Amino acid sequence: MIITNWFVMSGLSTILAGGVALAAPPTPISAPSHHESLIEVHVPFGGEALPFDDRPQLVEVSVTSNDPQAEEWGRLNQEVFRLYNNGQYTEAARVAKEALAVAEAAFGPDHPSTLNSVNNLGALYDAQGLYEKAEPLYLRALAGRERVLGPDHPDTLLSVNNLGALYRAQGLYEKAEPLYLRALAGYERVLGPDHPNTLISVGNLGALYNAQGLYDKAEPLYLRALAGRERVLGPDHPSTLNSVNSLGFFYQSQGLYDKAEPLYLRALAG
Repeated sequence: MIITNWFVMSGLSTILAGGVALAAPPTPISAPSHHESLIEVHVPFGGEALPFDDRPQLVEVSVTSNDPQAEEWGRLNQEVFRLYNNGQYTEAARVAKEALAVAEAAFGPDHPSTLNSVNNLGALYDAQGLYEKAEPLYLRALAGRERVLGPDHPDTLLSVNNLGALYRAQGLYEKAEPLYLRALAGYERVLGPDHPNTLISVGNLGALYNAQGLYDKAEPLYLRALAGRERVLGPDHPSTLNSVNSLGFFYQSQGLYDKAEPLYLRALAG
C-alpha cells in the first residue's frame, strides 16, 4: 500500500484550515506481491469519513500452461493489472471483458479461473462507479465460488468483501453490514485474528460504522486494525501507516484535532 505525503498533508491542512476538506488527486495503487494478492486502495475523501481498505479487490493470476488459450488468458490478466495500476480503468475493463470471454471458452463458466475474471471485471466497473454493471458480476462470482470452493474459502470471502464494499459505496449500509461481518468472521476462522486479510476486514467494518456516525462501534475496530498491523507487520510498514492515517481521519471527522494531528504526523514521518 502506498500512502502519499500529499494525502497525509491534506489531512493536516484540513486541521489547520478549520476542518474544510480538500479535494484529493488520484491515489496510487500498490503492486500485488503474489499471484492472489489483495489490492488495498484508499479513495479520495471529501466530507465523509475515510474508508479503510474497502476498494475493489482484484485477484492477480499467473499461468504455467502450454495451452494457448490459458496462456492468452494469463497475458490478458497481466495487462488488466498493468492498466489498473496506471489508473486506466476503462481500458482495463475492456481487456478484462476479453479475458473473461477467453476464460469461459477455455475453462468453463464455473472454473475458479473464470470466476477470478468475473470478479476482476466487476471490480473494474466498481472502481468507475458503474455499480449497476458491477453488482451482477460480484453476485455471479460469489455464487460460483460458494458452489465450487465453499463458503469459507479466501476467494469466496474476497467476493463477500467486494459485494459489501459495493453496497457501502452506495450508502446501502444495511446490505453492506452483514457481508462485512461474514467476511470478518470467515477470515478469523480460516486465517486467524491477526492475518493481514482479517485486519483489512476489521478496518472495513470500522469504516462502515464510521460512515454512519457510529463512532463508538468504529473506534475499537480502527484501534484493533492498527494494533494488529503494528504487531504483525511492524510500526513503519505501509499498511500500518495506512491504519495510522485512517485513525487520524476518523478523529478529524469528529473534530478531535488534538488526537488526529499526531497520527497524521506519524504517518507523514513514516
